Amino acid sequence: MKTTTLAVTLIILHSSIALAADYSKEMKKALRNSIGEDFGRYQFLGTPISNFGVGTMYPKAAQSETFDIKTGGLYGDPETWWAKEYDKDEKAKLLGGLRPGGSTGRVSFKYDKNKKFDLAVVLPALFQLLSANGGVNYAKKIQVQVTAKNVENRLLNWPTLDDYRTDKRIKESVLRHLDAKDFVITIGDILLYEYTATLVVDRNLSVDAKAKLDAAWKLFAKDSSVGFTFSDAETGTYAVKAPENTPLIAAVFVGVPPPGALRAVKKTEVQATPLAPRVLRDLTTTKSSDVPLK
Repeated sequence: MKTTTLAVTLIILHSSIALAADYSKEMKKALRNSIGEDFGRYQFLGTPISNFGVGTMYPKAAQSETFDIKTGGLYGDPETWWAKEYDKDEKAKLLGGLRPGGSTGRVSFKYDKNKKFDLAVVLPALFQLLSANGGVNYAKKIQVQVTAKNVENRLLNWPTLDDYRTDKRIKESVLRHLDAKDFVITIGDILLYEYTATLVVDRNLSVDAKAKLDAAWKLFAKDSSVGFTFSDAETGTYAVKAPENTPLIAAVFVGVPPPGALRAVKKTEVQATPLAPRVLRDLTTTKSSDVPLK
């Protein structure tokens, strides 16, 4: 199964979970100034994703660790919830109105570029391919550095969402949940632009281990999402880069819609309702088309 998150399903060991926490901690430090007063409401992902951003609607059960997103499904995903087919430009305009960027626009991404992370945390799909070879402990031989050029904070535009509901631009199955208010919804997200993950390989890696790395890298590039750029392993460098206009989501702010009219929602009325850790992990190994919409 191809994914849009540079990852496949992988059971991460306890040691890797700790490293994932370190990774999200570094993201928090780097992004704190771009979020401001809402900082404490955001949940930071162990690895950035390219979908499930602002406007994604989940059953309230998504707050529970027992909820399985792959079978429980979403109530709505702005990429797929439209009542009719729109062309690329029309869809981009609709999405832009629904989840505009913050008033500050994009800001520089201030981050320690020398910080290195565990391969299993940042690129778990590649780690899985290498682990299947056996014989070499690649966890000790390879680390990953991540960089990004800009960061942006998007927030849900409640009046626009109400307009789309009134005009029935949204499919009926999603409208039912908007009217019933039986969901939690992603109200804000943090985007990273020009994200790059680069492997830092031990110079003493054997010729055989290097050959296995090259083969795994080529397979990784082939099986990963269309749109990402992969360096040529034959050059001796290993970097995966998101295109300039394909931002990745580093954090999400999920909440419960207030009981009143959507149009009258005030920022201070929104209650943060964190998704369960299992759901956050599933988001990094899934694409929206793999998740049933209820």
